Amino acid sequence: MRNLTVKRNKSFVGCAAKVHVYIEDAVSAELEIEGTPCRKLGTLKNGEEKAFAVTGEQAKVFVIADKLSKNYCNDSYTVPAGQEDVSLSGQCRFSLGSNAFVFDGNENDPEKQRSRKKKSTVAVVIVAVAALIGALVGWLSTSAILGAKSNDPKTFSCEGLQITLTKAFSEMKDAAGFTVGYASKDAVVLGLKESFSLMEGLENYTLQEYGQLVLQANGMTDRSLLEKDGITYFTYDYDNTEVNEQYRYVSCLYKGTDAFWLVQFAVETEDYSEYEDDIFRWAESVSFDAA
Repeated sequence: MRNLTVKRNKSFVGCAAKVHVYIEDAVSAELEIEGTPCRKLGTLKNGEEKAFAVTGEQAKVFVIADKLSKNYCNDSYTVPAGQEDVSLSGQCRFSLGSNAFVFDGNENDPEKQRSRKKKSTVAVVIVAVAALIGALVGWLSTSAILGAKSNDPKTFSCEGLQITLTKAFSEMKDAAGFTVGYASKDAVVLGLKESFSLMEGLENYTLQEYGQLVLQANGMTDRSLLEKDGITYFTYDYDNTEVNEQYRYVSCLYKGTDAFWLVQFAVETEDYSEYEDDIFRWAESVSFDAA
């Protein structure tokens, strides 16, 4: 046996969520990642370093965000055969729609770059739960400094998207993993723009076809696209065990003149009934500039 040490360097990207470390193991497999049977070694918080006991056989090491996104939000490193201890490091880096962990030395590797580009194209849209949870924790826990709490309407504009919220919202200076973000003391709104140029023929997709692609990319094939007041959307809940809270997401889909947009509205699940009408009023207000 030998020690495999993995260090997760500190990064704002995905800072609130743990990453999961797996190693190739055909005998004691718990999870298959990109066709490779793997056994879990452990988890890493932002800035954390851990040593794991592994065999001297050659094996792939994977770091993933979660099981849902394991096949497109990951990075791997092949540990060579031998008895010497091995030390690896890396950090979560922003790429289109995801906040995947990238091993140091892989970020400029041409083959790895092609692989990451392919994953991004296949996935097209990734809900990026880690980034969203980070935003929620950061903003909902500091509501005292958000300033205005008025329910008077206020229109925000960014990257061709306009949305009317209220004066209680402030623009997020760093909505890591998203194109734009706004937050109040009780709600977060995050928008992700997916340009038609990202994938050949994407501009020909209908909103329903794009929505199915979103669900497929996020492992949500058991869910259906819903319609309300002309808005195409889906919902899901997420338990954040680190802060012992559950969040309800209303994920609305739009087709603009040059891109698709995924605009997510998130509140604590226990507050959803109070904010449901507001959320759909905000969602109806979304419009786009001409390209």
